[in-house]
Amino acid sequence: MAIEPISEEAIFNVARKIESTEARVEYLNQVCGNDQAVYARVSTLLRLHDDEKSFLESPPSGLEPTI
Repeated sequence: MAIEPISEEAIFNVARKIESTEARVEYLNQVCGNDQAVYARVSTLLRLHDDEKSFLESPPSGLEPTI
């Protein structure tokens, strides 16, 4: 009986909830195994996800709200 591989989306959804960088890397190492392509794609998505969280945290200075 063959084991179905975990989708990249599922890996990403679990990894994005892991706050610790070290724990996140360990999880990716375990779940991706030797598949460096999956590891790289998920790592890139996680980096973009983390950057996006702070993108709109504070409004840009000098702009007036519009109606």
